[in-house]
Order: sequence, then C-alpha cells, then structure tokens
Amino acid sequence: MKIVIAFDSFKGCMSSLEIVDICEAAIAEIDSSIQTISLIIADGGEGTLDAVVKGADGQTIVNEFTNLEGIKCNSCIGIVDDICILESAQTVGLPYSNKTNVSLKTSRGLGEQIKFGIKKGFSRFAIGLGGSGTNDCGLGMLMELGFKFFDGNGNELPMDVKEFSNLAEIDDSSVNASIRECKFTILSDVSSPLYGAEGATYTYGLQKGATIDELPILDGAIQKISAVASKHYGKDISSSPGAGAAGGLGYAFSQFLDAEAVPGIKYILDVINAEDKIKDCDFIFTGEGKSDAQTACGKVAVGIAKIAKKHNKPVLLISGALDDDAYSLHKHGIDFMTSIQDYPISLEDVMQKDVASKLLSNRVKEIIRLIKTISDEC
Repeated sequence: MKIVIAFDSFKGCMSSLEIVDICEAAIAEIDSSIQTISLIIADGGEGTLDAVVKGADGQTIVNEFTNLEGIKCNSCIGIVDDICILESAQTVGLPYSNKTNVSLKTSRGLGEQIKFGIKKGFSRFAIGLGGSGTNDCGLGMLMELGFKFFDGNGNELPMDVKEFSNLAEIDDSSVNASIRECKFTILSDVSSPLYGAEGATYTYGLQKGATIDELPILDGAIQKISAVASKHYGKDISSSPGAGAAGGLGYAFSQFLDAEAVPGIKYILDVINAEDKIKDCDFIFTGEGKSDAQTACGKVAVGIAKIAKKHNKPVLLISGALDDDAYSLHKHGIDFMTSIQDYPISLEDVMQKDVASKLLSNRVKEIIRLIKTISDEC
C-alpha cells in the first residue's frame, strides 16, 4: 500500500513538515510495510518557501533584511533552478508585527530581497503573498525599488499609508532598468480586490491591528493610490481578483511591476510534480488547520483533490477543525473528512503543539486501522 501525505500547515500550531512527520510515524507504528510519500505543501502563504525549495530540490540563502517593523533580521530566500523564490511572510509576516500603527508597517524588506536576488543574477521571481501583517499597498517595497510618490505641492511622501490620501504624482524614473527586466509571478489564495468592503483593508485590516476608525482612512488612501496609478500607467487592475492580497502587495506587483498572478497551490503542485506522485498511490491524506467552504477557494486540500480525481484516487481530509459548511467539500473531490478533536476541548488547548500532535497521530492511526480492516475483509 502506498499513501501520499500532503498537508497544509495548521497555522499557529504545526508546520506542514511537522505534520507529515507525525503522519509518517503514526502510519509506521500501525503497519511499517505501508509506503509513504510526503509532500510539503502551501498555498502561497506561510510555508511556501519550504514547500517549493524542498519539493524541487532547491537551496535556501539566509541574509539580513528589514521586517515590517523596520527592524533588520535574518530571513530566507529560495533558489530553484533560475528562479528566486520569495515568501513575503519572511519579512512582512504578521507574527513580526506589534499590531499598532498599521499605516507604518512596511513591505520594504521584500524590495530588499528583490534587489538582493537581482545582484545574485536572477531575473525571474516567484513570490508567495500570504500571511502578511502590512496594509501598505506595497509602498515600502516600491520605494525600496526606486519609486517615488509626491503630493500636490511636490513634497515626497513618507512611508505612511495615511499620508497617501494626498498623493498627486508618481515618479518611476529612478527605478533601475534591471528591475524592469525582471519577470514576477505572484502566488496567492486570496481573491479580494484592492479596496472597498471586500478589499484588503476592510477584510484583513482589523486582524493586522487597525482600529475600526482607521479602516475608512486607510481604505481611502489606498483608493487614492489606485486612482493616481491608473492615470499614470493607463490601466486599472484594482478590482482584479487578488489585488487585495497581502495588504495590497498583489496590486503593487501587478500594477507597478507587471507581475503575473497565479493560484499559489497550482504553482506549487506543478513545481513539486505532485501529480506524478499522486497518480501512483492508493490513498491521499491531506488537511489543514480548519476546513470550511473557503477550502474550495484555492486551498491545499481541494488542490490535491483535483489532481487525485483525475486518477480516481481516494482523498481523506484530516483537519484541526471542521466548520458546519465543510461537508460541502465532498462536491470538490474530498471523499472522507474528519477532525483531530475527539473530545470537548478549547481552541487554546487544541492549538498547543503537543496536544494537536497527539490528536493527529491518534486520528491517523485509527484511519489506518480502518483501512487495514476493510482491506482484510475484501
């Protein structure tokens, strides 16, 4: 028997790598003859770098870059063939944020990583956008790359999103030609537009530390950025799906750097040749921290299921929690689903790594016992 193990992270609890290690050990404890093939998976958010680098036999480079608080810290970039892999969460990740003064949180570090990659000789970049703590519409990154922004009096605007309600002019004459020659591919599972009720600020601003009173101010400033940029470049992509990803980084890449937007899960599954591994297995185990109807919108489990269904392979989903509408995922190729929680437990307790790992291990063991019982009877 051959089982493919392909989990997204249980965010805030266990990484994809930790989860597959637990599953491998649990399966081996019940039946060591079962062959397991483990895939480190992500959807464009946290874990994207590990998923691509490990899955495609790439390498990682560690260097010092600026995080979203303006503090220098070590973070990683990945190298796969001639592509430089960046994960925005490495520099602008929400865990680095003190969740105050959201308008000052900067994506500058991502610009530093791009310049670092160019100096290393790379002109092709793939950037995972998920997990950000910024709402700066990519301004920090763009400023680092040489873009300048001015108010109506010709004063250059500082890195403060609120100040951009006064934006009147964009100057990109200082952007190095090498940046213009780069090809950027952005990876995301977010479909929200740049601004408005479903945009970056109103959808994600509160969890990043913005106050209710700040939301219209931030959203208004971002609308102004879009209006001036649309006039400057003769195009408006603010309503495109994913423009609101990572606090507007999706918009910045597409509008200012002509990036190509690709569903993160599709890109990663292609890079790691997931289909070759899935088509030759007997079962696929997948899962995530919480499953609900949104899992069908570019998340790992359904991305895996789509490939599995091409080859008539059964997909078993094991998640940290199942929402009421999670059972709609049966329509998207999930054959069986379960939660690791098998007794009343608080969210705080179940997200403790030692608790979650034990529960996950137990659930995997029980599923293997069931599979073996059915197999023996057939």
